[in-house]
Formats: sequence, C-alpha cells, structure tokens
Amino acid sequence: LAGLCLPNKVYSNSGGGFAASSVKPPTYDNGIWSPTRTSRHIHAGRERENEAQRDDEREIEEEEAGWSYEKACTIPNLISFARLVSGPCLGLCITHDMWSLAVGGTLVAGFSDWLDGYLAKRMKNQESSLGSYLDPLADKVLVTCLTAASGLKGLIDPAVCGIIIGRDVVLLSGAFLHRAHVLNWRWKTWQEYFRVIETSETNRGGGGGHAPAAPMVKPIFISKLNTVFQIGLVVSAISHGAMSWPDGQFVSGLGYVTAATTLASGAIYIRMYAKGQLLT
Repeated sequence: LAGLCLPNKVYSNSGGGFAASSVKPPTYDNGIWSPTRTSRHIHAGRERENEAQRDDEREIEEEEAGWSYEKACTIPNLISFARLVSGPCLGLCITHDMWSLAVGGTLVAGFSDWLDGYLAKRMKNQESSLGSYLDPLADKVLVTCLTAASGLKGLIDPAVCGIIIGRDVVLLSGAFLHRAHVLNWRWKTWQEYFRVIETSETNRGGGGGHAPAAPMVKPIFISKLNTVFQIGLVVSAISHGAMSWPDGQFVSGLGYVTAATTLASGAIYIRMYAKGQLLT
C-alpha cells in the first residue's frame, strides 16, 4: 500500500509495516500541497476574533462609563459643546476688531447657556451627569476667552480679568486633583477617569474593578448670578469697543461688581467642598 492518510498522522508502509509519523495533514494552496496554510488561517482567524473581542470590550466600557454615543450626544450636550468651541473663536473676533461677529456671537452663546439647561429638564432622557460637567466647563471657557481678549484690548481692568480667570483656573484644577485623589492616583483609561455613570461593579478602593463615577456638580445661586454678571460684563465691554456704548465708567463699575461676586462664589465653593457639600 502507498499509505493511509488519517487526521493529524500519516501512516506509511515502510519496512513491511505501518508506522505513524507526526506530520500534519497537508492542505491545498492554489493547487499545491501546503502544510502551513491551515496554521496561517487559524492564526489569522484568532487575530480577527481577538480584535472583535477588544472592540466589543471597548464599546461596553464606553457604555458603562457614560460615553456612548446615545448618552454623550444629547441635544443639551451638543449645545454646550458648541458654546465651548465658540469661546476661542469669539476671542479672536475681539482681538481682530470683528465687532459685529463678536457681539452677535456672544449674545447667541449667552442664550445657549439658558437653552441647554431648559432642554435638559424638559426633554426626555436628555439630562446627564456628563452635562453637569460640560455645561459649566463651556461657561468657563467662553467667559475666560472673552475676558482675556477684552483685557488685551484694554476694555476690562486687568485686575478684574485676573480675578475672573484665576478663580476658574483654581476651580478646574481643584476638580481634576480631587478626581485623581478619589481614584488613588491610578486609573486604567481616561474613560475611567471621566466616568460619569456608576456601575454595580465599581470598586471604590481603586482596585481591579471599575472606577467610581464622578459625582454630580451642585450649582449654587451666587455662581449662577456671577455667570450672569460675567456675561453682562463681556457683552458691555465688547459693545463699548464696537459702538462706544455703554460708557467706560459703566463697564468699570460692572467689572468691580463682577469681581466681587466672583470672589464670593469662589469662597463659597471652597467652603462647601471643605464640608463635603459641593459634590453629591
């Protein structure tokens, strides 16, 4: 007999008997016997399966962290993000004397600050933990850019600019440091760092489980009032630069009032944080 071919072994008629060898069964590769084609296919198939599994795990992680498309791309969040992006653009309009765009864009951005909050409360499934961070972040970026640009043009007292920008830098830095401290300065991914949804598997000890969700931010009345004053100040400053109205004394007086409410709101935030009343 020329030989019998069985799975994983080849039995050959050598020396008058049958002897088994460990040669893998050959396969065809374009009509040519190729004993390595099967192993290549198995390896490629396993790589595809591993990649698909990693994609599934990534999607699950995004979903659990609150960063899925459905939970992140709500209408209020998109409005807040647009306001955040508008800050640097409007700042450039001020520094380049594009006053019509600066005034109109600032008014629209200020209106959007009310609109996203209104929609989040009135529309179904539109309120989110992510929005509680994105909304004030957009406000701070917008006001900071407009204040800095107005200060560079000499429309707002530099001391007032320093107070407004300094408070926001302190609050934002404190928020990032607090989050890192809660996670024991260790986190697997930035999605875990910015997790906005709690899960039943969360390990608050910073071990092998999920990171705890970032708490909801509780806005206070004086902070909202301060935002109104800040937006009013930058609008007045831009209007003064564009049309010389209102006069410089009014802008200066509004700047001092805004600086006072800025300092007061910052002090209250720090006091509430020290008592554990700020983040829930």
